[in-house]
Amino acid sequence: MSRPIVHPHRRDLSWIVLLAALTAVGGCGDGPEVQGPYSGPSESDSPEQIEERFKAAIANMDRLEEFESNQMLRGSVKRIDEWVRSQPPLADWEPDPMLETLPREYAELPEVTGLGDLAISEADGEWLREVVWLRDIAAWAHGQQLDDLSRATALFDWTIRNIQIDSTPHVAQYPWETLRFGRGTAIERAWVFMLLARQQRIDAALLAVDRVSGPAPFAVGVLSGEDIYIFDPLLGLPIPAPDGIRLDGAGSLQIDPATLAQVVADPELLRRLDLGEQQPYLVGPEDLDHLVVLIEASPTYLAARMRIIESKLSGEERMVLSIDASGQAARWKALPEITDARLWFGPYQAIFEHRQWRVTAPQDATGAQSYSTSTLVLRDAYEPRRARVSHLKGHLTGPNGAIDLYRGLRKTDEQLDEWTNPKSAQIEKEIAEMRAATPDLSVDQATRIALEKGAVWKSALVRARLDANYWLGLVTMERGQHKAAIQWLEGQTPDAKPNGLWTAGALYNLGRCYEALGRYDEAIDQYMRNMDSDAQFGNLLRARWLNAHRPRPESSEKTEETSTPPSSGPDEEKASPALPPPALPPLAQPPIIP
Repeated sequence: MSRPIVHPHRRDLSWIVLLAALTAVGGCGDGPEVQGPYSGPSESDSPEQIEERFKAAIANMDRLEEFESNQMLRGSVKRIDEWVRSQPPLADWEPDPMLETLPREYAELPEVTGLGDLAISEADGEWLREVVWLRDIAAWAHGQQLDDLSRATALFDWTIRNIQIDSTPHVAQYPWETLRFGRGTAIERAWVFMLLARQQRIDAALLAVDRVSGPAPFAVGVLSGEDIYIFDPLLGLPIPAPDGIRLDGAGSLQIDPATLAQVVADPELLRRLDLGEQQPYLVGPEDLDHLVVLIEASPTYLAARMRIIESKLSGEERMVLSIDASGQAARWKALPEITDARLWFGPYQAIFEHRQWRVTAPQDATGAQSYSTSTLVLRDAYEPRRARVSHLKGHLTGPNGAIDLYRGLRKTDEQLDEWTNPKSAQIEKEIAEMRAATPDLSVDQATRIALEKGAVWKSALVRARLDANYWLGLVTMERGQHKAAIQWLEGQTPDAKPNGLWTAGALYNLGRCYEALGRYDEAIDQYMRNMDSDAQFGNLLRARWLNAHRPRPESSEKTEETSTPPSSGPDEEKASPALPPPALPPLAQPPIIP
């Protein structure tokens, strides 16, 4: 708690006023609007009417991205609230006993003390939106896999490909923020993965070494039957099982995860994660006698009101809104490899830090200047938000699919310059509207305000274009069009954009594309170029294992479904000739997950 509180996506709170004004001006697109605010129930409303409004509100939670304002979210919250209040209280509900282990500052959070309340707040609505995203991602990202382990492995792989490692110090992100921006720390990656698994009703928790200073997480354990399978979100790799490293039928590297029992029985399995005697894996044989499990139990998952809502959901609207944390802990603790199962404090720390940031940010000039206001604008702007959520939900093609929506964010420089040109039609329109609304405003004052707004919007739209170019590569890759994906991703590499925002993710996913095409030398080269990322340790291991298991002599490039390349992408280069096996460079010891 002593580290500086700096949010990577926010700035001085005074800018929130500007944000409200900015999202009202043109350039954010026109989405459907709710017809009038919801005024609440009347005394004559029947239980059937209240329930119908509840069902409509739940359905609308799945399409919030279609609406430019938050009016639909607020209306849905009110309708859900009136239905929950009409239900009888849960006779058997009581606070989960694991909450008793919380430090005082976390136990006194309103989100914890109000777990028995039945009122639905707007914060609950935002949390429900997050769960909808998680449910929808989990429903499509596991592909055609049916068993728990295969689905969990697919969801882990999706998380690694789609959440770029970012260790910039910041307030702990909520999972929806990590998903919205596509970047986060290793622990934020782990959080997203655990919640995706939860929506598939797969138990997943943090594995940690119980040290004197406290538990030190290093991996996520997935519980299937009586076995715990190990996934390392910092490496971006499962801990391999014996004989678990191979090429799959399509020629890409496949790593079958080891069980914790296998690792405890044969600690040498961990040594495959060393890059040399001076570069060992962060967990050693001596740590295996001190393993604990940390249960993800964010407070809202423990709330009585969410258990009531979940009981009413069915079919495609079904989602996991509540958990029995103590019951989970008992199952984990019963396993012989685990010495204890505890509540993970991470979600509570995130809430605490967000609350602390709201108090300190306006006075924290250093923190306020550390990050761009444009990112806050970008987070809530209609068109970028709608494109990203369509991607997360797997709506990739079609008129309102992620591909078309991302393409719409690729504004030309000329279009962007309209926001900072005092003679442009956009700025002149803004000036006229401000002076009509505030007649006392002089032309000079209106011009200054319009240009300040325009500068923020331009910066936000430049970032939106950059994000769109990268995410178009990921969408294209998701569709199996690896050659086209390479063209998009190459635009984010150090050659094209030195110190670029998406360099680490682009190099990693380029490696995955080349793997899928059977161009193993080029895949290895991409992994070994990714040396400035916190994922470097895992990338070098992947390069080593791919080099050891690729066909020799190297087979010809595989074919794939013909695809249309990006309109502005470079011409496809021919496959490079086979190169000698690479030597792996040294790197610093990776830290245990922060």
